[in-house]
Amino acid sequence: MAEQNIREMVDRDIAYGQTVWEESSYDKEKMEALFHLLLVQYMEKIEGFSKNLRVVQPYEKTADLSEAYRENVKILLERLKDFRENGYRNEGLTEYYIAKERQELNRYGDFTSVRMEIGMMEGLPEAERRDILQHLDEMEEICARVIPQKEKWEQMRGYLMWLSGKEARVAMAILPLFFKIN
Repeated sequence: MAEQNIREMVDRDIAYGQTVWEESSYDKEKMEALFHLLLVQYMEKIEGFSKNLRVVQPYEKTADLSEAYRENVKILLERLKDFRENGYRNEGLTEYYIAKERQELNRYGDFTSVRMEIGMMEGLPEAERRDILQHLDEMEEICARVIPQKEKWEQMRGYLMWLSGKEARVAMAILPLFFKIN
């Protein structure tokens, strides 16, 4: 396939997919049709395009099927965008995925950014906010120590237990910080 054709095809399908997503992301039939269109169109053209998708079981309830198609379409649209960002080529795509994941971890695994996020969370009582910030200070101190990873993990385990008692948005903001024990 000519490079110009793949570019046009990818751009067209990203635009079409985003339109369908915005207008009908909870419509099972439209998500199923979009899923099959993208899968058939790119499975053989884009490296790893169909990898690790949610398995669609025909005997599932309609709501579960809808959610499976939604999740898969979201992943496929993201992979199309990644392919475009990688210059519409498979060469270097795996490295691009790895670099992107590393960037995500670094962006979300930053104590300062998490403190700012916690500070801006609406509806969080001030006493709770102070407690969380105190725990973040302690966690950062542990992560900064020059000790073996095993010792850091032992010292951080209690914070994981503490975090399990927090509401989801707080836990999701703090959880990536545990990768800092490396």
